[in-house]
Amino acid sequence: MSSAPKQSSTQADGLAHKISHLNFDVDKYLNPFVPCNRLDRLPRILGRFLGYRPQKPGALGNVIVSLWSFVGAFAGVALIEGVYGAIPSIEGHQVPLIIASFVSERSSHTRLS
Repeated sequence: MSSAPKQSSTQADGLAHKISHLNFDVDKYLNPFVPCNRLDRLPRILGRFLGYRPQKPGALGNVIVSLWSFVGAFAGVALIEGVYGAIPSIEGHQVPLIIASFVSERSSHTRLS
């Protein structure tokens, strides 16, 4: 057995660990201009629904979370745009396009047919 695959796996794990702990804290820049959060004054169930937690959650790198949020948002908008383009009854109402790049995609299909 060679130790090379094990070493590259360890390097990949190290890189994944470093990436998962990257943080960009926008609060550092916005807190001087934004008023304090008042969710703790709301009834417990409403405050929790809106994001208030009495204990601070564990640390998690927000770069990975932001990346997955972008992927999820793009996939959701693409799904909605696909539904708008695929259902004739919706298409007949001249629904506006959501993403500009879908315009070129849609117009190229129109020219071909």
